[in-house]
Amino acid sequence: MIRPLRGGTVEYVKGSHRWGQSGMIEEFHAPSNPVKELAEAAFNAGVEKPERVPVVVKAGGGAFHQGWTWHGSDINHTQRPRRSVVAHCMSSENQFHDDRVSSIYSRYKRFGDNGMDESFFPITWRTDGYRSSFIQAYVERKIGWGQ
Repeated sequence: MIRPLRGGTVEYVKGSHRWGQSGMIEEFHAPSNPVKELAEAAFNAGVEKPERVPVVVKAGGGAFHQGWTWHGSDINHTQRPRRSVVAHCMSSENQFHDDRVSSIYSRYKRFGDNGMDESFFPITWRTDGYRSSFIQAYVERKIGWGQ
């Protein structure tokens, strides 16, 4: 095995962005079988042998993918923790669905309101030039998290 992959680098599944919506991932963080739901989704899409493509990202680098692309990391076979920063980006006009809210993001949905609170979903760019008011102060290091 190539040394950088022992830590379980991010992998994309070739062509998976065309498979359509799949079910919920049962165990997202450190699952015992990291490809269980992938195998099910591939089977449902008529894909006999999904091709997992490792993406080795150098320190300070980044990787971007479309949200419907199956992605994940295999088991970390080293004693070193792996580190990453993840940002999910979406339209500033998005709202929560009335009754289909994920188990992860439901904690950010206000009762009786489908709007997405900018404290948790900051607007970083919009065509009219608007962005969440606290971003400039944060960028200028006038405030930090929790201030």
